[in-house]
Amino acid sequence: MSAPGQIAPGTAPAGGGRDAVAPATQKVVLVCREDLPVAVAVNAAAVLGLSVGHHLPGRSGPAVTDASGTTYPGITTLPVPVLTAPAAVVTELFRAARADERVAAVVLTEAARRAKTHEDYAEQVQRVPDADAEPVALAVYGPRNRVTRLTEHLPLMS
Repeated sequence: MSAPGQIAPGTAPAGGGRDAVAPATQKVVLVCREDLPVAVAVNAAAVLGLSVGHHLPGRSGPAVTDASGTTYPGITTLPVPVLTAPAAVVTELFRAARADERVAAVVLTEAARRAKTHEDYAEQVQRVPDADAEPVALAVYGPRNRVTRLTEHLPLMS
């Protein structure tokens, strides 16, 4: 699973430009298929987290130093809930996010999960129609109210 997810076509990342959203009104949610083994779900969340971080520059807080003087690099300033849903709902959510011009989605497909390299992933994706992309997990981000509307019915992963 070294291959990153893909940005949904037709969506603009909410991290910059005229569509930028203030951090306080921004939301990021990860959604994993409920049938994934824990190791696959954790890996999917890590891959998507790195991918979304690339598209949301400036969302990490400053480094912090503890009382003994040890400094820790900054971490995201946005909470990132990890939710779960049946495969069909993950697919529907991906399509709904793609249809909303203010929301962006990064998807980890079965092709990406199985790929050993980014080049392998790219070759596989180019052979598969969009409808057959088989989302494993996705990150949805954008204005808080829009992301909440899309994901509020989904439970937290447990």
